[in-house]
Amino acid sequence: MPIAALVGFHAFRLPLELVLHSWYRQGTLPIQMTYEACNLDILTGIAAVIAGLWLWRRGPSRPLVWAFNLLGTALLVNVATIAVLSSPVPFRYFTKEPAVLLAFHFPYGWIVPFCVGAALAGHVIVFRWLARPSA
Repeated sequence: MPIAALVGFHAFRLPLELVLHSWYRQGTLPIQMTYEACNLDILTGIAAVIAGLWLWRRGPSRPLVWAFNLLGTALLVNVATIAVLSSPVPFRYFTKEPAVLLAFHFPYGWIVPFCVGAALAGHVIVFRWLARPSA
Protein backbone atom coordinates (compact mmCIF):
# COMPACT_ATOMS: atom_id res chain seq x y z
CA MET A 1 0.00 0.00 0.00
CA PRO A 2 1.39 3.45 -0.83
CA ILE A 3 2.61 5.52 2.10
CA ALA A 4 0.32 8.37 1.00
CA ALA A 5 -2.67 6.10 1.71
CA LEU A 6 -1.25 4.93 5.05
CA VAL A 7 -0.77 8.52 6.18
CA GLY A 8 -4.00 9.77 4.60
CA PHE A 9 -5.94 7.07 6.46
CA HIS A 10 -5.54 9.15 9.63
CA ALA A 11 -7.72 11.89 8.11
CA PHE A 12 -10.68 10.13 9.79
CA ARG A 13 -9.54 11.80 13.00
CA LEU A 14 -10.59 15.24 11.72
CA PRO A 15 -14.34 14.49 11.51
CA LEU A 16 -14.11 12.40 14.69
CA GLU A 17 -12.80 15.42 16.61
CA LEU A 18 -15.60 17.55 15.14
CA VAL A 19 -18.12 14.98 16.42
CA LEU A 20 -16.50 15.03 19.87
CA HIS A 21 -16.74 18.81 19.86
CA SER A 22 -20.42 18.68 18.95
CA TRP A 23 -20.99 16.26 21.84
CA TYR A 24 -19.32 18.79 24.14
CA ARG A 25 -21.66 21.50 22.81
CA GLN A 26 -24.62 19.19 23.54
CA GLY A 27 -23.38 18.62 27.10
CA THR A 28 -22.49 14.94 26.59
CA LEU A 29 -18.72 15.28 26.81
CA PRO A 30 -16.49 17.45 29.04
CA ILE A 31 -14.46 20.21 27.42
CA GLN A 32 -11.06 18.59 28.06
CA MET A 33 -11.96 15.92 25.48
CA THR A 34 -12.17 18.56 22.74
CA TYR A 35 -9.80 20.80 20.83
CA GLU A 36 -11.05 23.76 22.87
CA ALA A 37 -9.03 22.42 25.79
CA CYS A 38 -6.47 19.60 25.98
CA ASN A 39 -7.30 17.32 23.05
CA LEU A 40 -5.32 18.50 20.03
CA ASP A 41 -5.77 15.28 18.03
CA ILE A 42 -7.62 17.31 15.39
CA LEU A 43 -4.13 18.39 14.28
CA THR A 44 -3.40 14.77 13.33
CA GLY A 45 -6.45 14.72 11.05
CA ILE A 46 -5.47 18.00 9.42
CA ALA A 47 -1.83 16.89 9.07
CA ALA A 48 -2.97 13.56 7.56
CA VAL A 49 -4.86 15.37 4.81
CA ILE A 50 -1.96 17.70 4.03
CA ALA A 51 0.83 15.11 4.33
CA GLY A 52 -1.17 12.43 2.51
CA LEU A 53 -1.79 14.74 -0.45
CA TRP A 54 1.83 15.88 -0.44
CA LEU A 55 3.09 12.28 -0.44
CA TRP A 56 0.62 11.30 -3.16
CA ARG A 57 1.71 14.12 -5.46
CA ARG A 58 5.45 14.21 -4.71
CA GLY A 59 6.27 10.67 -3.65
CA PRO A 60 7.70 9.24 -0.42
CA SER A 61 9.49 11.59 1.95
CA ARG A 62 10.84 9.79 5.00
CA PRO A 63 11.37 12.97 7.07
CA LEU A 64 7.76 14.05 6.43
CA VAL A 65 6.43 10.59 7.33
CA TRP A 66 8.56 10.50 10.51
CA ALA A 67 7.33 13.96 11.54
CA PHE A 68 3.69 13.09 10.84
CA ASN A 69 3.82 9.74 12.62
CA LEU A 70 5.61 11.03 15.71
CA LEU A 71 3.17 13.95 16.00
CA GLY A 72 0.14 11.70 15.49
CA THR A 73 1.34 9.09 17.96
CA ALA A 74 2.09 11.74 20.61
CA LEU A 75 -1.34 13.31 20.16
CA LEU A 76 -3.01 9.88 20.35
CA VAL A 77 -1.20 9.15 23.63
CA ASN A 78 -2.23 12.60 24.86
CA VAL A 79 -5.94 12.07 24.17
CA ALA A 80 -5.86 8.56 25.63
CA THR A 81 -4.27 9.96 28.79
CA ILE A 82 -6.90 12.70 28.99
CA ALA A 83 -9.68 10.13 28.56
CA VAL A 84 -8.32 7.93 31.34
CA LEU A 85 -7.79 10.89 33.68
CA SER A 86 -11.34 12.07 32.89
CA SER A 87 -13.01 8.72 33.52
CA PRO A 88 -14.60 7.79 36.85
CA VAL A 89 -11.47 6.30 38.43
CA PRO A 90 -9.95 7.00 41.87
CA PHE A 91 -6.98 8.85 40.34
CA ARG A 92 -9.21 11.09 38.21
CA TYR A 93 -7.49 14.41 37.46
CA PHE A 94 -10.23 16.45 35.79
CA THR A 95 -12.56 16.64 38.81
CA LYS A 96 -14.20 20.00 37.99
CA GLU A 97 -15.72 18.61 34.79
CA PRO A 98 -18.16 15.70 34.45
CA ALA A 99 -16.60 12.26 34.03
CA VAL A 100 -16.26 10.79 30.56
CA LEU A 101 -18.80 7.98 30.45
CA LEU A 102 -18.99 7.30 26.70
CA ALA A 103 -17.48 3.83 27.10
CA PHE A 104 -20.51 2.80 29.16
CA HIS A 105 -23.11 3.74 26.53
CA PHE A 106 -23.87 2.10 23.19
CA PRO A 107 -22.79 2.98 20.48
CA TYR A 108 -20.32 5.51 21.93
CA GLY A 109 -18.35 2.73 23.57
CA TRP A 110 -17.21 1.63 20.12
CA ILE A 111 -14.98 4.73 19.83
CA VAL A 112 -12.15 3.05 21.72
CA PRO A 113 -11.94 -0.27 19.85
CA PHE A 114 -12.72 1.11 16.41
CA CYS A 115 -11.36 4.66 16.33
CA VAL A 116 -8.53 4.58 18.88
CA GLY A 117 -7.62 1.03 17.87
CA ALA A 118 -7.59 1.99 14.19
CA ALA A 119 -5.45 5.06 14.87
CA LEU A 120 -2.96 3.04 16.91
CA ALA A 121 -2.81 0.29 14.27
CA GLY A 122 -2.33 2.94 11.59
CA HIS A 123 0.66 4.41 13.42
CA VAL A 124 2.19 0.97 13.98
CA ILE A 125 1.87 0.20 10.27
CA VAL A 126 3.51 3.51 9.34
CA PHE A 127 6.34 2.82 11.81
CA ARG A 128 6.79 -0.58 10.12
CA TRP A 129 6.99 1.20 6.75
CA LEU A 130 9.63 3.52 8.20
CA ALA A 131 11.60 0.55 9.57
CA ARG A 132 12.03 -0.89 6.07
CA PRO A 133 15.31 -0.17 4.37
CA SER A 134 14.85 2.81 2.05
CA ALA A 135 14.92 2.06 -1.64
